Amino acid sequence: MVSHNVPDRDLLATATDTSETLCRSLTLWNSLTIGFATVSPVAGLYAIIGVQTVVTGGGWFPALALCLIMQLLVATVYAELSSQIPIAGGAYKWARQLGGTTTGTYAGAIYVSSTIAMLTTTAYTGGVWLAIFFRSSSGTGMTLVIWGAVFLLVCTVLNLVHISVFKVLISLGVYAEIIGSFGVALLLFFFFRQHGFSELFAHLGTGTAPSQTAAFLAALAISGWAFIGFDACSTIAEETHEPKRMVPRAIFFS
Repeated sequence: MVSHNVPDRDLLATATDTSETLCRSLTLWNSLTIGFATVSPVAGLYAIIGVQTVVTGGGWFPALALCLIMQLLVATVYAELSSQIPIAGGAYKWARQLGGTTTGTYAGAIYVSSTIAMLTTTAYTGGVWLAIFFRSSSGTGMTLVIWGAVFLLVCTVLNLVHISVFKVLISLGVYAEIIGSFGVALLLFFFFRQHGFSELFAHLGTGTAPSQTAAFLAALAISGWAFIGFDACSTIAEETHEPKRMVPRAIFFS
């Protein structure tokens, strides 16, 4: 009988095949921008501030810093795997190679489920911003769902056009975010700051969480949403120049 937990050697041979059969048109910068734009730390931070404040009451900055360190450890694993197996498929292909078909199936199911949840949240949030941009008079849940579907449709169309158009749009988005987010942050910090740095560490446990320990654990879990998306760099490894070198760098930089 053939074991389903035997690593896939054919997959490894495919990953290490050096013959140029793919159109590798993405550079390190393109790979980095895709990872950064998937769920960027800046936009993610803005997205979690409200939830963090309600749940923890404040003082969640240490949890954010700890989460960043932990996510860097995850990125280290992703970088090593992408340098050894630089093919599209991410967690599924890596788990299948290292642990066999069954392990790959479970990893793939978990990865797809988490990706669907993440992208659904992103689409809904994008729909909220579209409704505000077009001055939609109705703010009901169904209206926001429709705007979210429109946002998802637009993103799908942009993903189906030529790769050169996609690269330009992603780069413009990253530039706009860097200028807008960092520019606004620096402006507020230097000219409109009303509280001292101690506020970053105060009031933990004064929110809806029942205790300081629960508040810290909740803050740690919520902070994770601000640092996801770097795995997107590995999903385009087959389209990236020198993926064994470029993809790991893009994962860390993003």
